[in-house]
Amino acid sequence: MYYFAYGSCMNETDFRRTVPQFTRLGKAELHGFQVGFTMKSHTRNGGVADIVDRSDQIVEGVLYEIDAIGLQTLDHREGHPNFYKRIEIDVVYQGNIIERVITYKGVAPDFDEHPPSEEYADIILSGASELLSGSYVEKLHSHIHGLWARNR
Repeated sequence: MYYFAYGSCMNETDFRRTVPQFTRLGKAELHGFQVGFTMKSHTRNGGVADIVDRSDQIVEGVLYEIDAIGLQTLDHREGHPNFYKRIEIDVVYQGNIIERVITYKGVAPDFDEHPPSEEYADIILSGASELLSGSYVEKLHSHIHGLWARNR
């Protein structure tokens, strides 16, 4: 099955600590959403990524192929179904639409965003910089720095 990562799981090293067997396919796009740090995590010491409905936006992320065991461990990592819920989406990968791709969306996102910890931001940005477009990585970087500046 396919899994679309848009947060810390874009970082292959961080992903591997939970899901040891997978195939990393590459960059994919989720249309109609944007990334927001609307969830607060005590284990990550700050805001964590979520996808927020936004018809005019695109979220770039990493597409993986995982097995059923990988899905079980990923469900546990993401706190499914209490923190994040598993949903099915369609993504664009290499110009083709891939249907029924698994990703996670916050169960009770906050209206306001929470700044991520530096450690969490580094995990996301390093994963993003490996495969995503330079313009998207810069947009993500600016968004995170804007959250930090707002909360100082």
